[in-house]
Amino acid sequence: MPILLALALYYGPYYAYVGKVVDSITVVLDVAVWPGQVKQVTLRLRGVDTPHVFGTCETETLMAKEAKEFTRAFLTRRVVIYNVRGTRKDPTKLWGQIRNDRGEDLKQALIQAGYAAARHGNVRTSWCPHP
Repeated sequence: MPILLALALYYGPYYAYVGKVVDSITVVLDVAVWPGQVKQVTLRLRGVDTPHVFGTCETETLMAKEAKEFTRAFLTRRVVIYNVRGTRKDPTKLWGQIRNDRGEDLKQALIQAGYAAARHGNVRTSWCPHP
């Protein structure tokens, strides 16, 4: 892939401030895009699957709540977002990666804690125990 094309597809790093943790992989951020310019955006982690609050079983629902609390505790007030990509429908909704101020990656931390699995395509992980 030519370098200019790669640069056009992914942006960052950007410094941002956490406004709200929506769920374990969705965060509302105030991003410093230019000196004196701050843009509020919603960032979702790319390449990861996590339990959903409205999951198919009680175990998944409980895990989703725990995962959200994990994310809230993991993220610091100031974070760095990178490998950012917009969506076609809404330019304020972004996909990307996020690191706390200690340089730790949220995606990797969620996977290591057991609250997430690497996602390949549209295949979802089952978070419910099998009978």
